[in-house]
Amino acid sequence: GKAYGLKVYAIPEAPLSAKGKPIVSLIGMEGQEEIAAVTHVREFSAGTFLCFVTKKGYLKRILVSELANLRSKGVRALSIPDNDELVSVLETDGKSDIIIATKHGMCIRVNENEIRVMGRNAYGVKGIRLRTNDEVISCDSIKDGDLIFTVTERGYGKCTDSKEFRTQSRGGLGVKNVRVSQKNGPVICVKEMNQKDEVILITDKGRTIRFKIKDIPVQRRGGIGVKLMEVGENERVVGVAKVSEE
Repeated sequence: GKAYGLKVYAIPEAPLSAKGKPIVSLIGMEGQEEIAAVTHVREFSAGTFLCFVTKKGYLKRILVSELANLRSKGVRALSIPDNDELVSVLETDGKSDIIIATKHGMCIRVNENEIRVMGRNAYGVKGIRLRTNDEVISCDSIKDGDLIFTVTERGYGKCTDSKEFRTQSRGGLGVKNVRVSQKNGPVICVKEMNQKDEVILITDKGRTIRFKIKDIPVQRRGGIGVKLMEVGENERVVGVAKVSEE
């Protein structure tokens, strides 16, 4: 639940195949901490917020100005109990709809005004009610006209029109987004996209693939998706990076 600030220019550039520099050499993380989420903030202006979502389905919203003066050792951004952990953070404008996705293929769309603004030490409020053994894996801000891009561990994915996800009150079960099976595996990410975007998938073996969103069929809620990337028997997709036209 701690937040650290880092200027992008302070991150050394390196070739695609390079291992990279240890993050602990760039920010003052403590020994037992792990990076849970990364987001970019262009400016710490009034009317801009950060929304946090946890594995147990809790949502929290704070003013981005609360983190304007981040110290090298970080500051507490939210208090999380031992049985929960942060999975995603996103910047919002005060009137965004947020989609929360679970590994078993459920999604809920809520307006951020359902979440009152809190102080840095608060935990949050229930965003989605989870079924047994399910957990939240990602969230994003969306609007009508967007595409909801879903990716699973076994390299399957699909695009769905955001209008298929109606806005609901927070704390509900949501709706079925993707049918999870042994064939496609658990959901690992859900992101807002449009037809002009490109996307990069990354596996736990360090392999990547890049393709255009317009080349992925738009499907309705509830399907398993199409094969986007071949993965080995002991390999899985672990990351998704959006590449916007701009």
